[in-house]
Amino acid sequence: MSSAAQVLKSNYKKLYRELLAQNKRIYELHNKDQVKKQDAMLAYHKMNLLKSNKTKEEVEQIIQERKQQLQQQQAASQEAKYTNSLQLSENYRALVEIGQVQPEEKEANLLHKASVVYVVENFLRSQRQYQELLERYNPGMGMTQEEKVKKTARRVGLDVPENF
Repeated sequence: MSSAAQVLKSNYKKLYRELLAQNKRIYELHNKDQVKKQDAMLAYHKMNLLKSNKTKEEVEQIIQERKQQLQQQQAASQEAKYTNSLQLSENYRALVEIGQVQPEEKEANLLHKASVVYVVENFLRSQRQYQELLERYNPGMGMTQEEKVKKTARRVGLDVPENF
C-alpha cells in the first residue's frame, strides 16, 4: 500500500471517530432537552389535576403512573436510539469503504482525497471544540432569564422570592 493510500485510510478513520463524537454529543443534548420537556409536562399535568379538585393523594398516584409511562417510553426510545446508532455506524462504515483505495487510482488522486477528508475532519473537530469552549467560558449562554435573575440575586447575597 502506498503512503498516499495510508494517509487516506488514516484520515478516514479520524473522520469516522469525529463523526461518532458529534453523534454522541447531539444525542446527549437531545436527551437533556427531552428530560426538561417531560418535567414540564408532568408539572403542567399536576397543576391541571389540582385545579380539578382532586386530592393530593390521587394527584400523586396519577403523576407516579404517568412517570412510569414516561420511563417505559424512554426505555423504548433508548432501544430505537440503539438501532439508529447502529444504522449511523453502518453509514459511517460505508463512508470509510468509499475511501478504500482502488488499484488503478493514481497517487495524485489519492493525495487529493486524503486532503479533502483531512479538511472535513479538521472542520468538524474545530466546530466541536469551539462549542465546548463557548459553553465553558460563557456559562450564562444556555440559561433561561429566570435562572439568570436567581444567580444574579445570589451573587449579591439575596434570594429571589418563591412567587417571583
